[in-house]
Amino acid sequence: LLVLGHSGAGKSTSTAHLLRSEGFQLLSDDLCCIEERNGKAFVWPGPQRLRLWADALNFLQIDYSGLARVHPDCEKFVVPWPGSQAISEVGWLVIVQRRPELNMERLRGLAAMQALAGQIYKAGIDELNQWFPHLLAQLATLVRTVPIYLLSRPPKLDPRKAVAEIWKVLEQ
Repeated sequence: LLVLGHSGAGKSTSTAHLLRSEGFQLLSDDLCCIEERNGKAFVWPGPQRLRLWADALNFLQIDYSGLARVHPDCEKFVVPWPGSQAISEVGWLVIVQRRPELNMERLRGLAAMQALAGQIYKAGIDELNQWFPHLLAQLATLVRTVPIYLLSRPPKLDPRKAVAEIWKVLEQ
């Protein structure tokens, strides 16, 4: 399960709750490398830590007194989280965004391509243009082979409610 979203959308908090309550293993935080193999999408393991705000850590009952801060001036902490080192096939992809109402919807076709394109790390527009044909092919593989969902969630939503919406889809 890949969980994507812009900063502050709630992806790390939702992921931490999934990891603790559902027995998932963390592959990567912040960035992930996706590779196409025989028409399927695979994700490589990356940094095995989460960066969580103090309120999320309090909710998850994780002691953060000895953890390093992401920045000295903020209440966001680096939480080491051992996980899997195996390259894994992508089964589902959820894009988290902040919206007033809680909603989970399946994206297909062009809507899925556009939503995914908004999640690509863009080091610079020149580099993006250079790699555009390759990226387009990878996005098309994801849209063709992986169910893609958009999870809209209000700010400060209890992560259990967001995860319940994700879990409804995973159980199908």
